[in-house]
Amino acid sequence: MRIPLIVVMICLVAVAAATVATLLEARGLMHDARTNINKISTDLSAIAVTSEAAAKQMQEASVQANLASQEQRKYWNKTSLETYKTMADLRLTIVRTDRSLNDVFIPQLSRSVGELSKSVGDTEKLISDMHQELQPSLLNLTRAQH
Repeated sequence: MRIPLIVVMICLVAVAAATVATLLEARGLMHDARTNINKISTDLSAIAVTSEAAAKQMQEASVQANLASQEQRKYWNKTSLETYKTMADLRLTIVRTDRSLNDVFIPQLSRSVGELSKSVGDTEKLISDMHQELQPSLLNLTRAQH
């Protein structure tokens, strides 16, 4: 069985038309792919530029944070030294106050209280003696009025 030549020719034309249609479709798809690749490339470039700017800002922020940290360290070192000196001065003041109270003020106060107590006791005895001496005169005065 032989296939007529016209059928073979029609088949060849159909295959050629299908091949051309496939090639045209592939060309369209390639064009779309290039367009998408160009858009993606542009977007990636924009992301790279933004990322680079962000990295520079982060680096600048890191430098600023480092400087601030150094300044803070200096401040705390100075403050801690001043606090240490203040505490040492306070301890010395407490020791001096304690010595002053225990060695001078309290003994003087004790002597003064003792002297005052003796003086009050002497005055009380003097008043009591005077009362005893005046008692008979007061009794006589009371009897004379009645």
